[in-house]
Amino acid sequence: MENGKQLLTRHSTMNRRCIHAKGKGVPECEKFARYYRSLCPLEWFERWNERRELGIFPGPV
Repeated sequence: MENGKQLLTRHSTMNRRCIHAKGKGVPECEKFARYYRSLCPLEWFERWNERRELGIFPGPV
């Protein structure tokens, strides 16, 4: 079974890729955001988003 950080990474990445491909606010993309927000502590995805915006996230998005 995957741990929480793996779930966060997978669903956050899927959400960002979906938004990049289809645009922000698309319900299909929002489901990924709901998944990672329901599975992970708020601090995890806030830190992830901060690092992504700063360009220091350690992996492809």
